[in-house]
Amino acid sequence: MALSPPRFVHAAGRVIAMVVLAGCGADGVVDPSSSSSAAGTTGAPSTSTDTATATSDPTTTSSATEDGTTTMGDASWEVAFEADESLGALFSVWGPNAAVVYAVGGQQGEAGLSTGTMLVRSANAWASVALPDATPKLNWIHGAQTLRVAVGERGAILMRDGDDAATPWVTQSCATVLPLWGTWVGASDDVWAVGGDGFDRPPVLCHYDGLEWTNVELPELSIDAKALFKVFGLASDDVWAVGDAGLLLHYDGTAWEQVVVDTPADLISLWGNGPDELLAVGGRANGVLARYDGAAWTIEALAEAPGLNGVWMDGGGEAHVVGIGGTILALDPGSLAPTLELAPTILTLHAVWSPGDGSFIAVGGSLEMPPPLVGIIVEKN
Repeated sequence: MALSPPRFVHAAGRVIAMVVLAGCGADGVVDPSSSSSAAGTTGAPSTSTDTATATSDPTTTSSATEDGTTTMGDASWEVAFEADESLGALFSVWGPNAAVVYAVGGQQGEAGLSTGTMLVRSANAWASVALPDATPKLNWIHGAQTLRVAVGERGAILMRDGDDAATPWVTQSCATVLPLWGTWVGASDDVWAVGGDGFDRPPVLCHYDGLEWTNVELPELSIDAKALFKVFGLASDDVWAVGDAGLLLHYDGTAWEQVVVDTPADLISLWGNGPDELLAVGGRANGVLARYDGAAWTIEALAEAPGLNGVWMDGGGEAHVVGIGGTILALDPGSLAPTLELAPTILTLHAVWSPGDGSFIAVGGSLEMPPPLVGIIVEKN
């Protein structure tokens, strides 16, 4: 399918700048670039001293027509929360439903050290969550049934049963000190986590069986990949993982195997709604989309879009994708031709999620700038 690349436009007196730098790396921070967040009204969430910002003016959205032009229309992405330097950037968002939503991230420190942050949205307010001492920066969160799992730097794994604030998060380990970038919870006894340093050592693949975490041996790889960034499953015997240099793995319930795809680009994240509808996103200088139809993967390079970091797909196959420079794209089911939705920020967006009710939450921060990092949450209702 031919791609109608998004055109980047002026809206509400500001330029939607697309920064062509990496959105996610071995330490989550890359070379500095100009970035800023949308202005708004600042206040404090009810149970936290963190700063929250909301705007009342809607932004606009653009859609590509058949001749490749872009039209403007209404949209409702607004800044919902701004995390200051005490919290850092935000890398992942997920919740069991619309009433309870988690966002995780953290602050990059000196000598490779970092501190973790977790926020929870309850009663439409974001508040900090208490974490175990010395929790490093957290990169991803997911859950199923009552199990909640967050993973991060230095092989950090946090687990909790349920969403009661009085229940503490418990630190676990899968015998690695390398960063863990992603996790997928299929059930309380079936959890995968992936990671790697992105530079020197092989990717990390871990599994939890309800009792303990084990480090799983990788299949023989045809490429020199050094990290797996995300993992996503459709069933216990249909799990996918993506990583650097176009690394793509599939688990059939018995063994992992590499699936060769026609791209050398880093694949950062993936989501799907069935065995014949998956979408992986990535790229560094330019965005890359990879769609699976149950038989083969089709790759599209987006020459006019920057690197893409996060994706979420609804039950009908419509997907939202986020990336560097405040990029937000929407894709129709089965399509690789995105429509640009203008965000109220040019900070990098790293993840997007929806409870499935038509609303969306995306998180990110100043990832293209040196520490100290700041974070942002934008929402569309």
